Amino acid sequence: MAYTPTRRRRRRRTAVVVVVAVAVLLGTVYAVTRAQSDRQLQREYLDFAAGVAGAEEDAAARFADMVVRLDELARPTVVTTLTEVEEIVAEQFRTVGDADAPPTGLEEANAALGIAARKWNDGVAAARQGIETLSESPLDPDGLALLDQGLVDLRVGDAAYLDFRDDVSGVNVDEAGREFPSISFVPEESALLFDATDIARRIFLSPDLGVVRDLAVADLSLDPGPMGTESGVPVVPLSETLDAEVTISNKGTVEEIGIPVQLDLISNDGSRVTFTEDVDAIDPGALASLRFADLPVEPGVLYEIVASVPAEDDDDTNDTASFVFIRNDES
Repeated sequence: MAYTPTRRRRRRRTAVVVVVAVAVLLGTVYAVTRAQSDRQLQREYLDFAAGVAGAEEDAAARFADMVVRLDELARPTVVTTLTEVEEIVAEQFRTVGDADAPPTGLEEANAALGIAARKWNDGVAAARQGIETLSESPLDPDGLALLDQGLVDLRVGDAAYLDFRDDVSGVNVDEAGREFPSISFVPEESALLFDATDIARRIFLSPDLGVVRDLAVADLSLDPGPMGTESGVPVVPLSETLDAEVTISNKGTVEEIGIPVQLDLISNDGSRVTFTEDVDAIDPGALASLRFADLPVEPGVLYEIVASVPAEDDDDTNDTASFVFIRNDES
């Protein structure tokens, strides 16, 4: 009699069905997990890109406002704005360049963002050099060429950023909690004001945008100071030491570096003692003070003290300050 293994075939078919079901389940779990992982990577990238865009938006607004209102601004304000904007775009350029590879599906968007960050960085740097050169020499062709190239680079950056926004539009940005701002270093509605020749003309016509060099002696005082007068001459009390403090003011429009300050002490017999100290740097509109310690003064002697800065600037009427005093005679 033949033997038919019916039960064994049933068990084998059941095992195959179980294996297939498990495989399908595992595949489904993997697909869901992979989708969730891709989604998380996209979310993280969009968060990163939004941070870059936010910083660039601020830089663009400040740069555009400066160009539009150029006629109303003084050179220190323009230089400060350009310096701060350049620092922002340089930092974002480094941030984008140092970032990890983008997630799948966002490669083109990331490439566009990289181009925008690089062109904005290059454009601001060139525009700054051009504007500062033209403020010193409004007809300088190199300054005009630098400014023109900078504006071209900024427009390319603006266009690349538009491509970036288009590329991420296919991603569910709203669900990721991000909306990317409009960014224009060269806004279309003010395009006529962003012409290099027009900017050079406005710089030429605005005296506040030119270079003015003007250092002044703002104050000269003694420590201890006078405590009365004798025949109209201030009398300084007798003390262990006598110091002088000189305050220098930068009334110009450019930073001054390495400024020598001279102090002369002249007695009524014609003898003179000279001291020199240097101020490292003074920003436009700022003050800097120096202290000259242990002045060699004798009791009962009449002195003139004179503080001065170099007269090689645009106003030599404020380069010195002086006064006469007598040291109190202890007797």
